[in-house]
Amino acid sequence: MLETLRRTLGVLFALLLFACSEGAESPSDEGEISAKPPTLFPMPAPRPSRDVVLSVARLKDQFGPVETLADAELALRDALRSAGYHSFGSLRTPGGGFALLTPVEQIYSDGAIIDGPERWYEDFDRITCGSNFLSCILNGLFSLPVGYYRVLAIVVTDEELKINQNVQFSRDEIDRQLGAGRRDPDAALKDIAINKEHDVWFLVYEFRLDETDIETPIPVLPQIAIPAANHLVAVDFARFQ
Repeated sequence: MLETLRRTLGVLFALLLFACSEGAESPSDEGEISAKPPTLFPMPAPRPSRDVVLSVARLKDQFGPVETLADAELALRDALRSAGYHSFGSLRTPGGGFALLTPVEQIYSDGAIIDGPERWYEDFDRITCGSNFLSCILNGLFSLPVGYYRVLAIVVTDEELKINQNVQFSRDEIDRQLGAGRRDPDAALKDIAINKEHDVWFLVYEFRLDETDIETPIPVLPQIAIPAANHLVAVDFARFQ
């Protein structure tokens, strides 16, 4: 029970950090040196349910000149927004690339997007919660609908993307990384030119939540019956293959 509470508080903190930091930079004093290193998307990547390599050339076809990593990030943000993703975190990769990470979303069993507020598990009604906002979030963590869930990681790198088959993303770890990611585009990426070695990797992390999973960590499912093509089509990323 204590471990369950600890995990719950960790997710709660990530959600609050996400809510408070969206669209804004964290303030810091001029000249202050932070001892805390930035959070990086782990490489080799945790084992996804599905992985597909996408084409930078197709990005250019869709969005015009994509000459730097900053251009690629803006293009991918636009593509995600067109699929209904309005909140996501941007993290650097250890080799100088970047990854866009989407929040946990509930999906249909074929990978199709669910329209409506039940799509996002952190989408709580703040007006209804009022002064009980923290209680609303805490209660929501224990009342996720039974069903299928998905997280997308879109990684742009000129390194060979290796998969660590022995490491899985838990839902809690994804929440932590999302909370630590940037909400705004990374301006420093404009200094890194895209070359022929860069690839765009579409990583899908799938979860299935059952009645018995409510109070346990939810690991990524290695392969459930949702083809990669279904995910690509659902979020309109098939056009980048």
